[in-house]
Amino acid sequence: MKPLFLLTCLIAQPLLAIDYALVIGIGNYQDPSVQKLSNAKNDVTNYNHILNHWNVNKKNRIVLLNKNATKANIINSLSSIAENIKKNDRFFMFFSGHGTSLFDENYEEQLQKAGLKNLMQNSGAILPYDFNPNRLSETLIIGKRKLSKYIKEIDQKGVKSLIVFDACFAENSIRNKSNKWINRTPHILTNNQSYPYKNIIYIASSIIQSQSGTFSPILEECLNKSKNLNKLKICINKEISNSMQIPAILSNQGKTTIFK
Repeated sequence: MKPLFLLTCLIAQPLLAIDYALVIGIGNYQDPSVQKLSNAKNDVTNYNHILNHWNVNKKNRIVLLNKNATKANIINSLSSIAENIKKNDRFFMFFSGHGTSLFDENYEEQLQKAGLKNLMQNSGAILPYDFNPNRLSETLIIGKRKLSKYIKEIDQKGVKSLIVFDACFAENSIRNKSNKWINRTPHILTNNQSYPYKNIIYIASSIIQSQSGTFSPILEECLNKSKNLNKLKICINKEISNSMQIPAILSNQGKTTIFK
């Protein structure tokens, strides 16, 4: 698998600001042909620890685990948050599960047969719990068609957010201004002029065909160590470099303190 995640800068909240959180973990899929992921439930636990660390009210958390993480529930939850969230609020989103793209050897032929070649060009997709390989067009959550829409809406409101995607090929959820996809690299890159988001720091880590990832505990550990963005990036880079994963970080923020 190719886990990855988006990390956006969070700042201190003004009085009356609200935290919103959406946590999604899918280890057991409805279709038995989809490979199980042994770490998804633990990822949800680790991400809730992060939310506890930053005092996110449990009443404002939506947690979708396994059978509750259907396409409709994921889209409706994200759409509702994008509609209601306001500037100075904070948004946390975590996804742990499967993803795919035209580069995925497991579904490449089916994606083309389903007529998704053009739609999936330069786009990744995540697999909700009710994903059906025989109904790809209806059951995939395609980044370009769904995810980018709501992430862009939240970003344009000036909301500082932490968005984590731990899923194969989810790197294709982010495009640069030239409409080309950002290549992953083991380097830390800041102030990237082609990067399209003002408030999102993009971090990707890659590992091929793994049933479990190591990222969620690394993220929790590094966030607890420092609020400084550069130190956080160094910590993540170091920890993931000790595993089979390859980190990449993109940002327009430069030197920034996270969670002041």
